[in-house]
Amino acid sequence: MMTPRALEGQICPLHQKDVSKVCHKCPWFTRVIGKNPQSEEFVDNWHCAIAVLPMLLVENAQQARATGAALETFRNSTVEAVVDGISQGIGRVAQQRLRING
Repeated sequence: MMTPRALEGQICPLHQKDVSKVCHKCPWFTRVIGKNPQSEEFVDNWHCAIAVLPMLLVENAQQARATGAALETFRNSTVEAVVDGISQGIGRVAQQRLRING
């Protein structure tokens, strides 16, 4: 697949030339496919990797928050299960001691 040319009119901050003359040769000109994390619209375009970095950082932050929330839920359910198991174990031990001593 050939890299398409960028639209005319903007100046590349790296090369200081019109983007239509340099982007198709630049290794930073990359195809981005996915969802925009702010608008949820589908994206399938060629962009400068440096230009889409803020969007990718926002997506990364959203994914990190989701991972943290899932991990906290898992931790809470694990702690609850352990506490329940310990409580049941203590209850059994107490019942056995009552039988032995009672």
